[in-house]
Amino acid sequence: MNNTTAKSSTKRQFKLPFGVHNWHKHPMVLPVTVFFVLFFFGLGMFVSVGATTLRSNGTNIVTITMNGEKQVMPTRAETVGDLLERLEIEIDEKDVVEPSTDTLIEDNFRINIYKSRALVIVDEGESIYIESAEPEPRDVIKEAGIDVHPEDIVERDVSEPIGALDALQEGLISERIIIRRSIPIMLNLFGVDYELRTHANTVEELLVERGVDVANISVLPELHERLSEEEAVFVTDPDKEIVMEEEPISPPTEYTDDDTLMTGQTRLKTQGEDGRKVVVYEIGDNDSRSVLQEVIVTHPKPRIIIRGTKPLSRSNDAILYDLRMCESGGNYQINTGNGFYGAYQFMISTWDRVAPMAGRPDLVGVRPDLASPADQDFMVIENAKLSAGGFHSQHPGCSRSLNLPKFPN
Repeated sequence: MNNTTAKSSTKRQFKLPFGVHNWHKHPMVLPVTVFFVLFFFGLGMFVSVGATTLRSNGTNIVTITMNGEKQVMPTRAETVGDLLERLEIEIDEKDVVEPSTDTLIEDNFRINIYKSRALVIVDEGESIYIESAEPEPRDVIKEAGIDVHPEDIVERDVSEPIGALDALQEGLISERIIIRRSIPIMLNLFGVDYELRTHANTVEELLVERGVDVANISVLPELHERLSEEEAVFVTDPDKEIVMEEEPISPPTEYTDDDTLMTGQTRLKTQGEDGRKVVVYEIGDNDSRSVLQEVIVTHPKPRIIIRGTKPLSRSNDAILYDLRMCESGGNYQINTGNGFYGAYQFMISTWDRVAPMAGRPDLVGVRPDLASPADQDFMVIENAKLSAGGFHSQHPGCSRSLNLPKFPN
């Protein structure tokens, strides 16, 4: 029985299916393993690098953006222009393509196409019509040749859509760009001038915009005053006062030469007029004043004097020399207190009468001995010309002793 049992036990023992214990000895194990390893490695590389695996067959992935719409596509085109031709995208002269059409396409490539459209630019009420492909308003303004300052606001008008009627009236305008101009202002901040531009409406808005504490300053004009172009705003310490005063500007004197007038002879051509200026003062301690700014309101008109350049003839030179030597010893500054003055011994009444008649009203009130030698020479010649008796009646003693002619040459 024991033998039977042992025999039965021996019969129950059975072999496992082929390959369970000896799978590693199967001839297909190695090829299958290699296949799966390569498959999963390739799948991982595809996931990690994405579409770049398409480069193996000459295809690149390109993203095209046109009029705000984006499309991603594979392509075998070599250049941007080649791709646009394949897609039958027409590019007009004013359209913008970035990058240029001759650029070679690479993988993960981006192309931007800006189609030209009709726009109207509104600049301070004036409408300028333009066709442009530029996407940004400031680039459109630049293309139109309009100069703007960095402080000017250039923006699309989105306040209201362009209706059908307006579009027809404006030539099928698809977009409106508004230029909001800033104004130039001169800001004097504690004695330092700043030229700036602003969109502020009032003095207070300007100062707040610039970070000035309006509660602790003295300011001119007042905070509520509206700003105007080219206006000046003055800011100083609160314990100081700012005042503005209008003052005259004296006219300058200009000379023009005239070779038909004798040397030393002059004639007033234009009297001239005062100008006006506004001076802004900062009033400090003890009423001390310091000028913050001077603004010319009206320029003065110059006083113009015509000055003779024709030389005296030799005979006149000799006449004058002999005459002054006879009258005063040749001393232009002589004043003996006898009522006669200068080289030719003029009376003040005679001098003042002759001066305006000779075109020299500026010499009226000038004492003869204090006038220049050229003015004294001129006046004695003019006095002789204006007198019926000439030198003979004006200088009778010297005329007789020197045998002078009646009139100068």
